[in-house]
Amino acid sequence: MFNKIKQYFENRSATYALKDPGARQILCRESPIEGVNVNQSTILGYPPIWAGVNYISRFAAKCNAEVFKRISDDGRTIDKKHPAWKIIRKCANPDLSSRNWFCDMTAAALLHGNGYSLIDRNPNGVPNATYMLNSQTTRVDFTPGFLTYKTDYFDGKKWQALTILPENVIHIRGLGCDGSYSGVSVIDIM
Repeated sequence: MFNKIKQYFENRSATYALKDPGARQILCRESPIEGVNVNQSTILGYPPIWAGVNYISRFAAKCNAEVFKRISDDGRTIDKKHPAWKIIRKCANPDLSSRNWFCDMTAAALLHGNGYSLIDRNPNGVPNATYMLNSQTTRVDFTPGFLTYKTDYFDGKKWQALTILPENVIHIRGLGCDGSYSGVSVIDIM
């Protein structure tokens, strides 16, 4: 009996390279899938990816973002009267709660390297809502001293390019390693 219990407390020093099928079986608790094409449609079907993206994006969505008003050089207070407060805390747009919007933006940043949303404004420039842009067709366009966003959309007949000023975009950058304005797509790396 003691030997059965002892096995759970033994110091095991086996190491595996991450590309080793043995490591994949230990970490994923399933047999490796060789030759599977990883793309936009298949990546979330892989349980470890789904679990990680789901956990991180839901956790980020639970963090209560606030809109602040500066009251002095060193102070600030929450500004519930600011037009962006309703968008950030209650309803991102008529079809999407703020919490679901944060979750979706975080998931886009994790998977595609970037999450983008267009800020919809009334004629006076006051924010009304925010709508997610497709992370696969939106990109940062930086020329020295001038930053814009470009997004491609289909108008029913052909693809069109739209240039958006940075003050009208919310951009959550995912992981990147080159110091650029854009994150790296995990899907493209896999």
